[in-house]
Amino acid sequence: KAGKETPARVVNTYIFGLGVSVIDPMLDEVFFDENLQFWETRTENKADGIPPWEGFERQTITGLRTLFDQFAEPDKKWAQMYVKNLRDKKTSWKKVRSALLRVEGEVFGKIRGDGVTEL
Repeated sequence: KAGKETPARVVNTYIFGLGVSVIDPMLDEVFFDENLQFWETRTENKADGIPPWEGFERQTITGLRTLFDQFAEPDKKWAQMYVKNLRDKKTSWKKVRSALLRVEGEVFGKIRGDGVTEL
């Protein structure tokens, strides 16, 4: 979304929405199921010639990286900004935090083999 513009600069807002579900299909168990909304407003120099898709791609990659950081160390401010149900007051920080930590321990931990000793 393009905003204010001068001959040399433009203000762009990049918006990226993502639905994230972590489910064990065999047990029909839901670990995490939330809609996330990421955005970034940047003042960009037109002379740089950066195509709009590149800014969107940068925002998408950054959003995904910050999401994966949240599983190990959930941050309340981050969640209040990007987790739609928390922003809309349809869930609590305690539930979001618990779900993130559960994915870290019960899903990613198993993938990494945490607690498994070799014989």
